[in-house]
Amino acid sequence: MADQLTFALDTAVASLEYYNEFFGVPFPLPKCDLVAVPDFAAGAMENWGLVTFRETALLGTAALSSTAELERVAVVVCHELAHQWFGNLVTMKWWDYLWLNEGFATFVEFIGTQASNPGFGIWDQFLGDNLQPAMRVDGYVASHPLSGRVVNTPQEIESQFDAISYSKGSSVIRMIASYMQSQVDGSFQQGLASYLNTYKYSNTVADQLWSSLSTALPAPGAGDLTLTQRVQSYTTSTGVPVVMFEWQDPSSAATGSGTIVVKQRRFYASQFSVQRATAAEKAMLWWIPLTLKAENGGAATGVSAAAAAAAQSGGFTTATWSTTFDYDADRDGYIKANLNQTGYYRVNYPSAVWAKLGAAIESQLTTGSGSLSANDRSGLVEDSFAMIYSGLQQAEKVLDFVKFLKHERSYTVWRTAFSALAHLRGVMVPDVLPPAADVQTCLDNYDVYVRGLVVPVLTAVGWDGAASDSTSVVFLRSSAISAASMYGDPYVTWVPLLAACTGGALICVVCFRTLRCLPPAGTRSQRHSAASRRLKRTRTRRSLTRTSSLRCLLPL
Repeated sequence: MADQLTFALDTAVASLEYYNEFFGVPFPLPKCDLVAVPDFAAGAMENWGLVTFRETALLGTAALSSTAELERVAVVVCHELAHQWFGNLVTMKWWDYLWLNEGFATFVEFIGTQASNPGFGIWDQFLGDNLQPAMRVDGYVASHPLSGRVVNTPQEIESQFDAISYSKGSSVIRMIASYMQSQVDGSFQQGLASYLNTYKYSNTVADQLWSSLSTALPAPGAGDLTLTQRVQSYTTSTGVPVVMFEWQDPSSAATGSGTIVVKQRRFYASQFSVQRATAAEKAMLWWIPLTLKAENGGAATGVSAAAAAAAQSGGFTTATWSTTFDYDADRDGYIKANLNQTGYYRVNYPSAVWAKLGAAIESQLTTGSGSLSANDRSGLVEDSFAMIYSGLQQAEKVLDFVKFLKHERSYTVWRTAFSALAHLRGVMVPDVLPPAADVQTCLDNYDVYVRGLVVPVLTAVGWDGAASDSTSVVFLRSSAISAASMYGDPYVTWVPLLAACTGGALICVVCFRTLRCLPPAGTRSQRHSAASRRLKRTRTRRSLTRTSSLRCLLPL
């Protein structure tokens, strides 16, 4: 048992040492114990100096645990130790500020995990873990603000422990950290140290955090918003904004050249939410820490000047940004806003820009030359699919845009794509089964399309892992196999899962029919139709139990 604690202990030591330096406030206790508790109800609990864990969140070794299991141990340990500062040293005043504890610990767990276990590449997973799930939830009219809810009863307290407090909270903090870093290097850490030293052993509300962080920034000029005023639109209001790049003259859409205006409004993830929203909710505005660039610089047309203006002003808060700029798709290439996806907002572009973005990504993936990061590509996939449900983009155009995925090898991007593609397919499935013939044809065509994206990825990463595989490659391989099976790839669905159990005979786990026999090391082109021996049904059932969740893909 002791050897199963070594990984967690090493992670705890490394992350505590890093936190001491990062926060500028040393851990005040002489020791900190980590205890695994059998049948522990929660994942873990950050008792000061005595952190308790569910066994699966603390025990693990490289020999016995998967990469995902070890990563979870590291993340949970770093999350709970972050609470020693955010939650224990400084505590929120009341449960309506729970996100001050959980949002900060969720953000800081990435800092601690990266410091203690850099091999996991944990920051590659922030978008899929937090930013994108939060925006999906926050896109519905039934979402709620980070702060300001009435929280008195046990049920109301329990309801605070959700994706808004954890994932939106951490995403907003990440956005503020990025913004502050762009203004003054090291300002975010300096502001945190001020906050922790000022309010240690006491209770706080959100405005006290923003006030402390502001001390590390230059004083705002006349008429400029304070940091507190900038952030309040994200903490006291419900929803997520969408920034829209639009042609000032609609006729410019035909030529792809003209003046671009930038607007914002609340994003709705469904037409039902649009119908339920009040006029006041639809009129909400946010502070947008806008960042943008053009593929070819855009110096001649003012795109670069617009980017500089956004950086200097720290963004905009009006319905329409006061800065406009000339843009020509052929001359300037793509425009990309929300660089590296640090902002908590979505972006939509004119069709000409989406087309340039898709072409640029495909060129970058095939030639190795380009500057759109994996986070940027992931954000573009996420936003493009989200626009379908809001009525801002057509599904056909979005599916044409993401065709570059067949060349994509980043798990950061594919994690977003797997979720988006599955959700869109789920929308196609009717409430009454079996679907009508035309609907089934649509589903079949969609499955063929997705297989065309997924199979090249699976071919590239291969079935067999290697000791040198990065965490992202391990996760990409697993997800690609699952996706290929989900979308009906016959080789994936039957050969790897069933052949080993039946000596090469393919047997449907639903109807138990013997199908075709494949050579164990064969490729698709090497399939043959030699009859395989039929196994007794009882033996087949017993050996195929673990794959019984597969649906029968063949007509009975």
